[in-house]
Amino acid sequence: MSASLNLPERLSDGAIVLDGHTMADAQAHWAGEDDEMLRRFEAPRRATLDEVRGAIGRWIDGRAQGGPMFTYALRTPKGELAGGCEVRWLATHALNVSYWLYPQFRGRGLAGRAMALLLDAVTAIPGAEQIEAHVDADNAASRHVAERAGFIARGTVVDDGAWSDSKIERVRYVRRIKLRPDVRGLELDGETRCAHWRSALDIIAIKMKCCGVYYACKDCHAALAGHATQVWPRGEWGEKAVLCGACGTELSIRQYLDCADTCPSCGAQFNPSCRNHHPFYFEAV
Repeated sequence: MSASLNLPERLSDGAIVLDGHTMADAQAHWAGEDDEMLRRFEAPRRATLDEVRGAIGRWIDGRAQGGPMFTYALRTPKGELAGGCEVRWLATHALNVSYWLYPQFRGRGLAGRAMALLLDAVTAIPGAEQIEAHVDADNAASRHVAERAGFIARGTVVDDGAWSDSKIERVRYVRRIKLRPDVRGLELDGETRCAHWRSALDIIAIKMKCCGVYYACKDCHAALAGHATQVWPRGEWGEKAVLCGACGTELSIRQYLDCADTCPSCGAQFNPSCRNHHPFYFEAV
């Protein structure tokens, strides 16, 4: 069972405030719903004021009960309701985030600020390892928010329609919540590619048996470590020693060898030719 979504009641960076909705927010939310919001949230029509009050009631209950969602009102320092954001469990170890702004508050960077506050807060949720944002392909503004917040596009996902039995295909953005281990290497990029291996698929790092430190490859280790490598014996293949450079998930050696060159957490593809180098790292079968 996933942990309760117990987040701080109030967050602020001085430029925005995230706090709980009250019934007094119903009119402002109702007035702020425009065609863009209706489209992105698949609403068949504009909500009535009573329906908005019902939604706010569910948001209030979710905060009090620790789920199924935790929703923040996004406000200006003057207290104006500018939009909102929400997290909920998507699957074991994975959260989903959504966010919205009313028309007069768009284009000011407020959603990005909200995401920064929220992403910092969710690190305290037990068991939460990654967070996803599912965004319509043509929603350039929302995609920009996700990308600026460090999310990486990982293909597409098909979501259930909010108001019908329809299926909606969206871009799947993924971001690791927990801090990833330090990786060493020459000319290292953000997904652990190095001076020796730089293809789109070269996105794993390996924890060296000899020193317990992640390196992008054995050649980086040879250049930087100052000692000889050792191979992981089969009796220790349950050890987490392979890092997905795309999402930051640590895999056990056995998980990595059995994953068919696909990260089981984010779906990123690994280089199948890496198996030619396994004997340098793992005891030969």
